[in-house]
Amino acid sequence: MSGKPLQKGAWQGRPCWIIGGGPSFDPTDLGKLPKGSLICGTNAAWCLNPTINVTIDARVTEKMLKDPDSAKKCPDTEFLLHNTHERLRKKLEESWLNGRFFILPACRSDPKKLKGRWSKNPLGPLPRSSNTGALALLVCEALGASHIFLFGYDGRVEGEKANWHELHEKNWSANSGKVYGRFGQNLKECKAICEAEIFNLSPDSAYSCFEKITLDEALEL
Repeated sequence: MSGKPLQKGAWQGRPCWIIGGGPSFDPTDLGKLPKGSLICGTNAAWCLNPTINVTIDARVTEKMLKDPDSAKKCPDTEFLLHNTHERLRKKLEESWLNGRFFILPACRSDPKKLKGRWSKNPLGPLPRSSNTGALALLVCEALGASHIFLFGYDGRVEGEKANWHELHEKNWSANSGKVYGRFGQNLKECKAICEAEIFNLSPDSAYSCFEKITLDEALEL
């Protein structure tokens, strides 16, 4: 891979925006961001051509590769993949993703025990995370972002809708309070070892560990 967007400190002192999977996210909001904004997608957000895209669930990547137009939808994106993708390495190398992905090494370091002491290398190993939203947060911190703004970090289902997109199979979505509670605890632990200022742009989010602000307020910072 080119690696340019993923070098340690590559985003030093700059704000970035993470696209979570929650239904509160409106893709048209990306049009309000300044040109050249640093955007980290998670899972199915690859279709929005973010700067980088982080994925834990290998099923998301497998489904992406089956989309004949996937390469056209994200011509500029670099992919950071959880080590569960090792089983797909050969398939990835034979696809249009060759040269554009990096599979993170496995790591079992408990963020609760690190007390802020970690290498902050976006290519890992990174502290343990139980969900893609937490992993993306750690990646952006390792890249040196000064402010991290979170889209779609809802921690809840809106009606019957668990995601802003229709790219996940229905039985993939985390849609129980127990699962969201575990995600929320992991996000809280990861936030504790980050130096960046982190803001949640989802006003009705169930996650209470991040300060909530509006997109307009974020753009003024």
